[in-house]
Amino acid sequence: MSCSPYFLRRVGAPRVLPPLLLPFLLLTTPRPAAPQQPPPDEAWRQFDTEHFTVTYPERMAALARHAGAAAERAFGLLEERFVDAPRGRVQLLLTDHADISNGYATPRPFNQITVFARPPMDGGSLGYYDDWLELVITHEIVHTFHLDMTGAIGKVIRGLFGRPPALWPVFPSAAAPTWMLEGLATYYESELTGAGRVKGTWQEMVMRASALEGSLPGLGQVTGDSPVWPAGNRPYVYGARYMRHMAEVHGEESLAEFARTVAGLWVPYRMDAAARGAFGVSVGASWEAWANETTERYRALAEELDDVVPLTVGETVDGSGRLAGQPVVSPDGGTLAFLRSDGVSQPQIRAVELDGGRARRLARVNGTGGTLSWAGDGALLFTQLDFSDRYRVTSDLYRAGRDGSVERMTRGQRISYADVAPDGSRAVAVREGGGSNALVLVALPSGEVTPLVDAEPGRHWAFPRWSPDGTRIAVVRWVRAAMMDIVILDAAGEVVTEVTRDRAVDTAPSWSPDGTTVLWSSDRTGIPNLYAATLGGGANPEIRQVTNVLGGATHPSVDPRGRWIHYASYHADGWHLERIPFAPADWFAPQPMNPRFVSGPATAPQPAATPDSAGFTPRRYRPFSTLRPYYWSPLYQSAEKGTDMAGGTRTVFQPFVGILTGGSDLVGRHSYALATRWTIDASRFAGSLSYNYAGLGNPVLGVSAAQRYDATSRTIGVPDQRGDRHEFFLVEQERSLSLSSSFVRLRYRHTTALTLSAGVVAEHLSVQHPDGRDGPALVNPRTNFTDLRATLSFSNTQRRALSFSREEGVRGYVSWRQRLEQGLDSDARGAIGQDRGYGEFTGDLSAFKALGRFGFANHVLATRLSAGAASGPGADQFHFDIGDAEGQPETFSGFGLFGGARRLFPIRGYPSGYRSGKFAWSWSAEYRFPVAILDRGFGAWPLFLDRLHGSVFLDGGNAWGPTLGESRYDNPQQPALWSTGVEASMIVAPLYLRGTSLRVGAGFPLVEGDGPVFYLRIGNAF
Repeated sequence: MSCSPYFLRRVGAPRVLPPLLLPFLLLTTPRPAAPQQPPPDEAWRQFDTEHFTVTYPERMAALARHAGAAAERAFGLLEERFVDAPRGRVQLLLTDHADISNGYATPRPFNQITVFARPPMDGGSLGYYDDWLELVITHEIVHTFHLDMTGAIGKVIRGLFGRPPALWPVFPSAAAPTWMLEGLATYYESELTGAGRVKGTWQEMVMRASALEGSLPGLGQVTGDSPVWPAGNRPYVYGARYMRHMAEVHGEESLAEFARTVAGLWVPYRMDAAARGAFGVSVGASWEAWANETTERYRALAEELDDVVPLTVGETVDGSGRLAGQPVVSPDGGTLAFLRSDGVSQPQIRAVELDGGRARRLARVNGTGGTLSWAGDGALLFTQLDFSDRYRVTSDLYRAGRDGSVERMTRGQRISYADVAPDGSRAVAVREGGGSNALVLVALPSGEVTPLVDAEPGRHWAFPRWSPDGTRIAVVRWVRAAMMDIVILDAAGEVVTEVTRDRAVDTAPSWSPDGTTVLWSSDRTGIPNLYAATLGGGANPEIRQVTNVLGGATHPSVDPRGRWIHYASYHADGWHLERIPFAPADWFAPQPMNPRFVSGPATAPQPAATPDSAGFTPRRYRPFSTLRPYYWSPLYQSAEKGTDMAGGTRTVFQPFVGILTGGSDLVGRHSYALATRWTIDASRFAGSLSYNYAGLGNPVLGVSAAQRYDATSRTIGVPDQRGDRHEFFLVEQERSLSLSSSFVRLRYRHTTALTLSAGVVAEHLSVQHPDGRDGPALVNPRTNFTDLRATLSFSNTQRRALSFSREEGVRGYVSWRQRLEQGLDSDARGAIGQDRGYGEFTGDLSAFKALGRFGFANHVLATRLSAGAASGPGADQFHFDIGDAEGQPETFSGFGLFGGARRLFPIRGYPSGYRSGKFAWSWSAEYRFPVAILDRGFGAWPLFLDRLHGSVFLDGGNAWGPTLGESRYDNPQQPALWSTGVEASMIVAPLYLRGTSLRVGAGFPLVEGDGPVFYLRIGNAF
């Protein structure tokens, strides 16, 4: 689960910050977005507690009451032990639209928390909890307390402008490194609930493996954003452990002081200075001392474990790292299948012949969170996520044939952890939903689902496995509090044996071929290892320990011939697949249970008063309570300048000043943006208003209106009634009104979208004397247009963890636009110079092909083709232009100082607008290659160097038309332009933000041109 705070940019909200605030809003780039927006078309309900408004699907009232009580409990504890509570009501959204364990928080435009209602049962980092909902809510409320803090400058800005979309100094805590944000939240999550990640063993496993294998990251590495394992878990693991260390050394109150000091910094990013104020020592020095101490402690532990029982050394089956697991051997004992995601290849099911054959990809999968099970016909059943509509992503059952073909078995049933019965007629599985889950049976091949064990709020299930004779089911059962154990059910779903009953995380059971023994993974000693129990007539089967590893071992699977145990083994670079002989005689008495698991449920701290959830009064969802404007920002647009015939600079109209605001309700059903501007002499008004409605789910409907002004850059000669020509600027006032609808078909691997819009545009032309006086009225100054547009887009490109480019797929769009001038006489219709209507088609198609790994990632061949054609009298020789290198403006400063812009027809090596016309095309081909993983930071400084990659390219393109003989509008086709060049790119993470690719290139024109053109851009070329 990722609980990262982020700044959510709602649909219709402005993307560019207002210039008047830019000297203060030094950091404006949003944090990573949430995994998936809650569905606005849900039947939402809500109620109020003392500090929260809880919003939830109507069917989840009981869980919502529990969430409200848990939130109030955490709020009270944090008031006592952390920092001052945020003012105002916090919005808590509980959603059941995704089979993902997750949550996130954001302080703007109001304090809000979203929790995905799926209990984490995979035995991973979140596996140790007394109450999963309380754990996630507590974590996110820590973020809310932390991110809402501000210093003196921020208080002034908030007092004037509300809560604008900015980080420092408005929300200075959000400008802190992620290891601080997540470290504090994860620390308090554990301290206030009695369980959690700091008190569990998963984080210890990650640190132990890194320390013993010599890859414990330094402060600079953790400060950055890197795909190097454990990637996004770095700030959680190392940040939380560092915070616990500092609390033990300096007292827990020092953590709150650290948070207050960072929020109050007059100069951001001075983490060492803030640490000295709170701890009396810099982050760099204390981090280094803690890392050295940690390494020595784990080395001593390794020696101690090896002295008691020899360490288990498995034979490597797949050592690619990151994620490899769920091994299962086919019923004939000949083929091993497993899940793998190495950060370079597609997540996939791998199959390897155990007689020495090579491993091959059997089928690609949507992530590696499912389980595998062999069917009697040699096919594999597995579960994976996919989108059922624009907003909902759920898990279902699939079948992969030996030839790699994939067939969907269920649809919309929310099936996970499926296992096929020995007779092949059915599968036992878990059905997710409602904040808990249930055990079900799935008929094969019909896909019909019937209940086996009903869902209960205080009981969750995972990893059911049939016994070889089909009479029993080994399964993970969680019951309050923190009892994740292995139990045996009969075929009717009744518990017949409790194999374990303790606070350790016991997971992933499997059977021996004869059905007498169950193997599983448990962290009962503090290190995940494999264990086994031989089932007899007794209620308490004898448990033996199978492995003694320093990293971790999980997902055991015994092959049908009883020769090997395949399992996932944890190392510093992630999970490997290994095997050891199936030798019960070598198993030994379990090592002592870790003290944290010996006692009963921990007694978590309690606030002075515990809320009674029975008093919460539900009501219908009120979107407008969160839809009001929560901020406004001043706008400034510089004066419009022009040049007169004498070459002097004149002011056409004065600077504009105004305000900007926007908002969205909590679930995204309504959203809007409003901008208004007046010239300082109050002679002109400009502005825009847009509104989107997503309550239908699909499509999203929109309406927008705007008024703007523009002027020619040079004066023109306008004849008066006597024919004398006078010098004037031509000023255009444009008013527009449009309606739109957006349809999206979203799937895990591809997206298709169709956007339709229709609008009217009213244009009023006037002339103005260079000294500012109004000129004479023009003949027919008003023109009305009808504007129709349609755009169809598609993408199925992929990115993996280590990718620096899109890979394996295509993306593109085709767009049609028709602009019709209204009110023309029949004689003027279609006449150049009188009718300014036109039609145009544009399209863009990019294709990417991974060429294989050499270095840290795949080499990629990429190509792009763009084309446009315009027709009608209003399509002149300047309709399209070609040239320059594509990029995107930087967002680090908020000024957009460099980085380039989107271009439909880029040709590197030529300046922008080198050629123009009503017809245009461009084509690019690139060979992209990895160079090095830098993975380097600079202590607590806000700069991180991630990866280095390069490319060589060939560009071509042309623009021409219309062709009108000897007319001055004649623009005949010329030979195409071609260029070649090289680019070097570095992915950097500045200011504690996500990685951004800085691209330096040189384009060498091959046709015409004035020599090489050098450029700096942000992002890949396409």
